[in-house]
Amino acid sequence: MRERLLAVVGAACLVALALVVRGAIVGGDDEGGSGGGRSDDGRPTVACEPELADVCDQLARAGAIGADPPTLELGDAAAPPDDVDAWITWDPAPAIADFDAGGDGVWGETTLLASGPLALLGTAGDLAIACGREPAWSCLQAATDAGQAIGVGDPSTAEGLARLLPIARTYATDDDPDTLDAAGLRDLVESPVGAQRDARQGATSLATAPGRLNLVVGPREVLASEAASAQGQNRGLVVASPGPSARASIVVAGRRAGDTDAVADAVCGRPGGAATEVEASLREVGASTRCEGDRVSEQLAGFLYQVREKVS
Repeated sequence: MRERLLAVVGAACLVALALVVRGAIVGGDDEGGSGGGRSDDGRPTVACEPELADVCDQLARAGAIGADPPTLELGDAAAPPDDVDAWITWDPAPAIADFDAGGDGVWGETTLLASGPLALLGTAGDLAIACGREPAWSCLQAATDAGQAIGVGDPSTAEGLARLLPIARTYATDDDPDTLDAAGLRDLVESPVGAQRDARQGATSLATAPGRLNLVVGPREVLASEAASAQGQNRGLVVASPGPSARASIVVAGRRAGDTDAVADAVCGRPGGAATEVEASLREVGASTRCEGDRVSEQLAGFLYQVREKVS
């Protein structure tokens, strides 16, 4: 009898030990119900929009996030991989992804990382035809009607929506999506030969391949660098700043509280050291002002969501 009791107790101990070992191996997978992609050293797994991939790479080299960061596009952000803790993208893409996801959404805390003013690139002649001496975003409607091809970005992407926002607002009354001239805005988006491209690609095309585009909208620093290039100077490209002023902002969105802390600290902390490369990668996409800039309101995010639905 004593031997049988000892055997039962021993078996129970083995089962308990197995459960403890299993918990140590898979523990954390169920934390928060989503995400859970932190690396072995505790660094978060952060994804970037494709055109912001170098920002993620520099953050990984600086040790702020896990190695080999993946890319994540707006179209996939409503159901991101379980191992992605945070997403670096253009504002207001996280809010739009949450609209796509429905319910409580996917993305929680969102932190501003950097921003830059939006501007317009073209030759002096093309700018004069489109906008005269005092350009306004509304002048691009007349430019489209005059047959000019304008690079404004793909409205199905986060980058394209950030560039398109100040123009789309001129096609509606009081930012009411029910008043949106979707056909007119679609004509503008479809004005170039071929698909819309990101701001860097569009500006380079304007400088090196005359005839495809007349004007390009994008972050001022990106456009100015192309205007200052040898090809840009040969073409006589200049940068204009239509009114009212508008900015494109880069944010990091987390799936749980604290997921954005390491990224925000790396970008918004003291400059110098490894952070210098992170700042350079942000400037390369036109976000030259760290941790300052305009955030898109919830109302405008809803407006942009409807723009994407009606124009894409």
